[in-house]
Amino acid sequence: SKETRPKQHLPRGKLHLVYILLLVCVAGISNCLPPILMTRPVYFGAEPLKSEIRLKTSTRVFQQDYAYAMPPSPEVDAAWSSLLPQNGGFFTHPTLAPTESCVAVFHQIHCLDMLRKALYEARNDTMEHPKHERKNPDDLDGKIYASEAEELNASHDMDHLGHCFDLLRQVIMCKPDLTIEVANVVVDGVTGFDTEHQCID
Repeated sequence: SKETRPKQHLPRGKLHLVYILLLVCVAGISNCLPPILMTRPVYFGAEPLKSEIRLKTSTRVFQQDYAYAMPPSPEVDAAWSSLLPQNGGFFTHPTLAPTESCVAVFHQIHCLDMLRKALYEARNDTMEHPKHERKNPDDLDGKIYASEAEELNASHDMDHLGHCFDLLRQVIMCKPDLTIEVANVVVDGVTGFDTEHQCID
């Protein structure tokens, strides 16, 4: 007859210790796995680009950049133009954008740049008399400013607007809107309207 041996059971305390060690091993292995193996692809609704690309984030402190904040010039205009791809952000993709489309952030930067140029063109006095260029009231064909403060206020006003344009530029680039806007054949571009965006209420 076969000999039967009594079953051996681990003491309850040792059994708990084994469970704890197993949990620690599982946690350690999961931390070593690449993120792509641990997470399922997520579709971000109106921003499907987030499902296809992984964007790195970095901490930035906004500082005024006079390369963008100064009145229009070949150098300043070139700096603004460099923010856009050569094709203006238009692209096609088999699933994301079967027809010609544009990434919203590039459309928004383009609009901000257009406003910047239009405002300075409307205020051609600023272009003719740059910041810190003092005008002599006696040389203005008899036109005398009511006070020196009036001239300074006009100059500071445009400086303030330059600051606003640069700040909005940095905000748009910091939190880019990755919504895909389908091109409108009527306007030969994008309008940005009738497109769903992911917004914070």
